[in-house]
Amino acid sequence: MAKTSGISGLVTEVVSRYGRLDCAFNNAGVSGGGPIETLDEKTWDSVIDTNLKSAFFCLKAQVIQMKAQGTGGSIVFTASALANIGAVGTSIYSASKGGVVAMARAAAVELGPAGIRVNTINPSVTLTPMTAPRVTKGVAGKLEHPFGVGIPLGRLAEAEEMAQVAAFLLSDRSSYINGQAIVVDGGQTAA
Repeated sequence: MAKTSGISGLVTEVVSRYGRLDCAFNNAGVSGGGPIETLDEKTWDSVIDTNLKSAFFCLKAQVIQMKAQGTGGSIVFTASALANIGAVGTSIYSASKGGVVAMARAAAVELGPAGIRVNTINPSVTLTPMTAPRVTKGVAGKLEHPFGVGIPLGRLAEAEEMAQVAAFLLSDRSSYINGQAIVVDGGQTAA
């Protein structure tokens, strides 16, 4: 189970070091999937606790600090393209990331009057240590992943590509973007 007891301390540490909290990028996540009939409560709890419960309690701690400062802010969560489309073996993961999108939208409406923007990025499969073990070389040596087949750009995303979108959403350059789920998937959901 995800432990939420240290989250407030993390925000306190950031404020102690930098004097304030103007933006936050919540990027925790685990996969955990398989055929529905093989999944158990332990897997459900692990995925939901890490991907959704911890996201909410990070949001809560960040909002308390940002409201106390009175100058607004920007909060971004990593959700998933699988919050928008279905894929075999992803029922719990998709539910957790769909929950993150719904939570962020509700928070954006609630917190907008305080000048706090809340958005998500919804990536397709991105090359990370978590996804690397399932990546293989496919046609013409291109990297492939079971959930990445059919991406019109013909490749998996790089972590840097997601970081650039998150940095944009956290910056003042996106000052009128609020409550949005920005899909960054190489065209996968369009296909």
